[in-house]
Formats: sequence, C-alpha cells, structure tokens
Amino acid sequence: MRILLADDHDLFAEMAKFYLERASDGVQVEIVANFAQARARALAPPSFDLILLDLHMPGMQGLSGLTRMMEEMPSVPVAIMSGSTNRADIRAALRTGCAGFIPKTLRGGELMRALESILRGQRYIPKSLMVDYGDDLAPEPDGDLTPATDDLTAREAEVFDALLAGSKNKEIAARLGISEVTVKIHLRNVFTKIGARNRGDAIRIGLTRSQRG
Repeated sequence: MRILLADDHDLFAEMAKFYLERASDGVQVEIVANFAQARARALAPPSFDLILLDLHMPGMQGLSGLTRMMEEMPSVPVAIMSGSTNRADIRAALRTGCAGFIPKTLRGGELMRALESILRGQRYIPKSLMVDYGDDLAPEPDGDLTPATDDLTAREAEVFDALLAGSKNKEIAARLGISEVTVKIHLRNVFTKIGARNRGDAIRIGLTRSQRG
C-alpha cells in the first residue's frame, strides 16, 4: 500500500509514517509539506493507493485543494487528516465527497482500520465524532455491499479483471504498480461485494457474469 501524506507538521508526519510502515507489511508512506508538492507527486508515477491531506497546510486554500486533488485523481481515494474536529470543517469536507475525515488524535490500530475502511470504498468518520456531532454528519454510502460488480471501485475492477485473466497477486501488483498487500485488500473487498467465499468462487462468479453479459 502506497500512501501520500501531505502535512506541514514535520513531527506528526514522521510519527505517522513510522507507525504506519510498521503496523502492516508492505505499507510505504511518502511525506510532502504542502499542496503543490502533493499535487506534483500524485500526478507522477508510481501511483498511490491513498492520499491524505492536512486541511490547513500551505496551498490548500480551504477545501479548494481537496476538491482539485479529487478531480485530478478520480481513481485514488483522497481523505482529510486534520487536527481540527470542528463540526463545520467536517461537514464541509464530507460534502465534497472525500473519502473521510481522520483526526490526528487517532491512535494505533484505529488509524490503520480507518485507512483500510477507506480502501474498501467506504467513507470514514470516527465513532467519537459521530457521538459528539450526531447522525447528520453521516455521509451517503458509496453503495451497499450487494453481490454486483457494478459496486466495485475502478481499482477493484482492475484487480478483479486481472484475477479473471489468471494473474497471481504478485503479477497483479507488478502490472498495476501497487503492493501485494494492497492487491489482497482489494481482492477481499471484491469477494465481499460480489458475494464470493474465496478466490475460486470469485472467478466462477466473474466468468458467469461475463458470459451473461
């Protein structure tokens, strides 16, 4: 999993990188300090699986930077990671359709679970904020987990197509420029969304759908 973390608070960024890279095998975090650098890195190969932007770093111009990044990187989830838990900030960010609002106060496993949730195509708001601010902050779901390939994200569809073509995880990772860990996460999401019990079942379902189409 390749993560781009854009944050001008050096100490926090380095601590986040240190934790994330040791919390799960295959995670790589690249740090930049402002929006201009984030945009340049996001648009250049190799691609990232997730982009995290500090809401108040230089160059963001409020939510303009978030919106621009989402427009230019439509196949990559983009989320806000901020020290702010202000209701207005959270509501405004979620209204852009971003992948989530992650407070910098999250610790350990909760942070990793937040990122994995976003990679599954879900938006993330920590439970503590939902309690504080109420259900009106809950974002619209990106789609229920019904067994239909129409619910797959663009990246999940690419991974699924490669699986149906007979590629192994290592080959899929090399072809798409992502890590094997990320491939496994995407496949797990695909299995859930199409109602498959395992790899073989997913191939059977995928080929059956192709024949019907």
